Amino acid sequence: MVADRMHNEIAGGQFYSAVVQGRDITVQLPPRVTPAMSALPKGSKAFTGHDAELRTLLARLAPPSDAHATAVTAVVGMAGVGKTELAVQAARAALDQDWFPGGVLYADLLGYDTVRRLDPGRVLGGWLGALGIPGERVPPDAGDRARLFASVLTDRARQGRRVLVVIDNASSHGQAGPLLPTDGDNAAIITSRHMLSMFDAHRLDLNVLAAPDAVLLLQRAVEMLRSGDTRVRDQPADAAGIARLCGGLPLALRIIAALLTDTPARPLAGMVADLTDTDSRLEEMSYADADTEIAVRAAFDLSYRHLTPEQARLFRLMALSPGGEWGVDAAATLADRTGSRVRRLLNRLRGAHLIEDGTADERYRFHDLMREYAGERLAEQESGPDRAAAADRLMDYYLETVGSAATWLGGKGSLFRSREQAVAWLDAEYSNLLAAVVAEHDRGRWQTSYLLASRLSGYFEFRHLADDGITTQTLALDAATRLGRVPQANAASNLGNAYRIAHHYEAAVVHLSHAHELARQAGQTAMEGLFLHNLGLAYFNVGEYEKAESCHRADLSICVRRGDQRGQAHAWSSLGDALRMQKRFSEAVETLDKAIALLQLLGSPHEIMFARINLALASLDWRPATTPSYIVWQLCSALQTAKETDNRPAKATIFLNLSVAYVNRGHHESAVHWAKEAAALFASLHDPRREAGALRQVGVAYLGTGEVSQARPYFERALAMFEDLGPSGEIEATRTYLNIEDGEITVAPAAGPPDEAARLVTEWCDDLPHAVLRGETARLEEIVFAVH
Repeated sequence: MVADRMHNEIAGGQFYSAVVQGRDITVQLPPRVTPAMSALPKGSKAFTGHDAELRTLLARLAPPSDAHATAVTAVVGMAGVGKTELAVQAARAALDQDWFPGGVLYADLLGYDTVRRLDPGRVLGGWLGALGIPGERVPPDAGDRARLFASVLTDRARQGRRVLVVIDNASSHGQAGPLLPTDGDNAAIITSRHMLSMFDAHRLDLNVLAAPDAVLLLQRAVEMLRSGDTRVRDQPADAAGIARLCGGLPLALRIIAALLTDTPARPLAGMVADLTDTDSRLEEMSYADADTEIAVRAAFDLSYRHLTPEQARLFRLMALSPGGEWGVDAAATLADRTGSRVRRLLNRLRGAHLIEDGTADERYRFHDLMREYAGERLAEQESGPDRAAAADRLMDYYLETVGSAATWLGGKGSLFRSREQAVAWLDAEYSNLLAAVVAEHDRGRWQTSYLLASRLSGYFEFRHLADDGITTQTLALDAATRLGRVPQANAASNLGNAYRIAHHYEAAVVHLSHAHELARQAGQTAMEGLFLHNLGLAYFNVGEYEKAESCHRADLSICVRRGDQRGQAHAWSSLGDALRMQKRFSEAVETLDKAIALLQLLGSPHEIMFARINLALASLDWRPATTPSYIVWQLCSALQTAKETDNRPAKATIFLNLSVAYVNRGHHESAVHWAKEAAALFASLHDPRREAGALRQVGVAYLGTGEVSQARPYFERALAMFEDLGPSGEIEATRTYLNIEDGEITVAPAAGPPDEAARLVTEWCDDLPHAVLRGETARLEEIVFAVH
């Protein structure tokens, strides 16, 4: 018998469909490098007083001797007691010991901020990206993300790359639970003001510092900030009074230390008097006793009073920042001052411990209590019109800068020197931008809310931020209903695309159909063509290939009338894919050839890569016996781009289809090699369905040699994986191969020695993928095909 030919389909254009926001967005971005793996907050050099707790925590982080040990520690205590500092000190010490070769994942969940609190699903999306999972492989459902996250961590631990998860400021079990590792090898630290008793975790209660430790922390903080300042050593009674009035809270003690170093000649008795006289007005704090509340209020008030008017104004205005942290430019915009001036002011606020370092250089954030305090001062001391004007300036800044960054995603923008710089800005400001869309919607500023969301839509696509895209574009659509038919059409299209990214294809079809109808009614021909294109992609995703074809042909007609060459190329590329799925292979090949030729003129390497892969797939189905070398060449041409952009899903799919092409050539050793490469890469991408397909292809390649015994283990592994994934036609297809017995496969005898030309083509064809991966791209030009 002859094994049925099999190859990997790019179902639904999941990897290679044209991007959906606009025809001019063509770049494939690398996976987002979030602060999670690299920007653990800095530890204080003045850390003291919780040394015993630090030793306890480190003992729990050490590599486990019991594989089933509880690997989660919850550090619990009141606000300002030093939970985050303890967690950071422990994490950095563990990294220094090389206990976590896989790195540290850190997130401040802002659990006690009702406006900015982070959803665990959103955190998981960022963490999976930091762990190397491509955006298109991140599930839209939070539960599925949690399961994938646990699986990735387990795999890392098995490879000797333990990961430490640090979850800061968790307010509930529901917020932190999905972020925890589920094995006994990886570890986690949670900090919270609550007991979180539902966790199967060690609990480490962190209390205020005892008097001697509080004095020691004050001493170290003062001496670190001002070398040679011995007042705490020289005036022990007053130092003890300060420690008592600060309630033993590290947060309050560090603020007072910063104040002391600003007045080096002042006796400590003066600070004791100031602290004693300060009243308490922070009504929302929930401390166990009034003395603690008074201590925090006293420290905040004294530090605030010590600021210059300009510093105090910036401190107040930063409470308007919509996200968890901010950069210099955003602060300068709020204050309506130059960046250099605001940079100095921020450094002064940081030195006073009124703000903290953020997740990257020149990014800052509030302690959650300090943000609340800044908000109070803002409401008391800035008029309503002044607050509104500052907020408007910030939103206008975001609107302009997002627009420039989004332009860079498709070409060039005026505010950034490069695409990488634009993307880095979007990554850094992402939480602020999301919060800004919500804030402007809540303020009734419909135009700004809609435009911000619209300009972020391409970024959602590139980073595969499905859930955030749906939430944000839903708000944008609501805002656009007040702005007219054209904005409403664009917002409906963006929402449809967000649903498509999230694999909610039926909802995508509904919103994209609505967008197309609105554009048609408004007489917006260009928008109508674009929305037809996106609607065609959605129909492709639900398997309605005839409807997809109809949309792409209508889009093509509009593009031809308008002279839009890039739109024509995209329409031909997507149309070719829809024809391929209808088994109209000759038409598909002809159409994809047109797309590639035009894209080459336009200089669009990423779209060319997509089109070449689909052209190879169509050619495999159309005439596999006559063009295997041509198919290998198309795939290797695509591989060149995938290598240059480190597009790992594309590389894996190319490897798999190279195996199919080599089976058709009768080059079974190469077929086995590339199928194994595909399986390994799909496994690293945590794509079990395609990994199973690649394992099955290894078996198919072995069958071509007649080695049934070599093929069987791969079919068995593939079948087990398909069965684990749930019912599908792949299960029965794989079982068919397991029914093949030894001796049933007849390998055709060699046709005789090849002539010299055939031998050279064979050698070239077998080596070409290796040559491309070695960077020897000139090998692609050595043979010219004339196949049509």
